[in-house]
Amino acid sequence: MWGGNDDCWHVWGDEQKPAGYRSSENRNTDGLASEAIQRRDQWQGSNFCQLCGAWRGQLGLEPTPELYVEHLVDVFREVKRVLRDDGVLWLNLGDSYAGSNCGSNDYRETTGLGAKPTDRYKGQRPGTPAGLKPKDLVGIPWRVALALQAAGWYLRSDVIWAKGLSFCESYAGSCMPESVTDRPTSAHEHLFLLAKAPRYYYDNEAVKEAAVGKYDPDFVPKKRDWRTAGWPTDASGKAQRTGNPVQATNPQAPASGRNLRNVWAINPAGFPGAHYAVMPPALAEVCIKAGSAEGDTILDPFGGAGTTGLVADRLGRDAVLIELKADNCEMAEQRIKDDAGMWGTIERYNVSESLASDAGDMVYYS
Repeated sequence: MWGGNDDCWHVWGDEQKPAGYRSSENRNTDGLASEAIQRRDQWQGSNFCQLCGAWRGQLGLEPTPELYVEHLVDVFREVKRVLRDDGVLWLNLGDSYAGSNCGSNDYRETTGLGAKPTDRYKGQRPGTPAGLKPKDLVGIPWRVALALQAAGWYLRSDVIWAKGLSFCESYAGSCMPESVTDRPTSAHEHLFLLAKAPRYYYDNEAVKEAAVGKYDPDFVPKKRDWRTAGWPTDASGKAQRTGNPVQATNPQAPASGRNLRNVWAINPAGFPGAHYAVMPPALAEVCIKAGSAEGDTILDPFGGAGTTGLVADRLGRDAVLIELKADNCEMAEQRIKDDAGMWGTIERYNVSESLASDAGDMVYYS
C-alpha cells in the first residue's frame, strides 16, 4: 500500500483522493458501516482507499504515469537516506507507450489450456492515461529523472545504453525485435547518473577507454583555431577532417586514454535458467567501477537475478540486494555461488517471517 494513513481501515473504491488526503473516519472500525468493513479486504480491481487516499498494488502497475513516478521517488528517497554523502546512484529505465488496454495482459499466468489474467491483477492494467493519446511515447525515464532532481538529487548525466545501432557496420547489437511498422524499433534505454551532493566519488581513471588514433606529443597545428586545432594537416597545411580531433594526433589527447562517453554499446546478456531480460554484467561493471572503490558496499533496491551482486563480488565490493520475489532471491544466490565458486558466504534475511512470502526478502552478498 502506498501513501495514505497507515492506521486506516481501508475501504477500496474507484475514486482517487487528492495527495495527502486524510479522513476523520479512518481512526478505527467504529466509524465504518458494516458494509464498508466487509468490503475492506476484498480485491475488486478498485484500489484507491476512499478514506485516506492510499493506493494498493504492485510498483509498475499504477493507473497513471504520475503515480508511478511518485512511487519511484518514494523508493529512492529511502535509497538517498542510506547512501553515503559522496555516493552516486545509477538508474536504468526503459520507456513505454500509452495503450488502449486492448492488447494481451502483461500479468498472466499459464494454465493447462493457455494463459489467463491472474485474479490478483485483474483490472490493474490501465488504459490510456489522461493527457496522453493511444500510441504516445510516455517519456517515463525523463519524468522520473526530473522528479528525482526536484526531490533534491543532482542529475549529472544521461547515458544512452545502445543495445543496437543503425548505420554502424562495426556494431549491429542485439535488441528486442518489435513488429511495429510505423516507427523505428526501440534499441536503447536511459541510464541516469545522480548524486546526493555536488561533490561525489567518481573514478574517471577506472573507466577510461583506449585512445583512438595516433598520439603525437610533438605535433603542433599551423593554425590554432577551431577549424584546424587538433586535426592532422597535409603538406599544404590544410586540416584533414578525419577521425576524432581529440584523438587524431592532438597534443592535448591524454596518453592514458580517453574519457568515458555517455553512449554505451553493450549487448543484452542472459544466463542459463533466466526466463526474462536481465541486466548484462558489462553494464553493471562500468557503473560499479566508476561509482565505487574496492571494499565499498553497493546497494541494489531491485535485486532481480543478482547481476549487481555477482559483478560487485568480482570487483572486490560487497553488495546488499533487496528483492520482492523469493524465487529471484534463490536464483541470484545460486548464480553468485556458481560464479564465485564459494559456499556459505551469502547471508539472507527475511523482512518478516510472517510477510516473507508476500513482502519479499532482502539478500545480502559479501
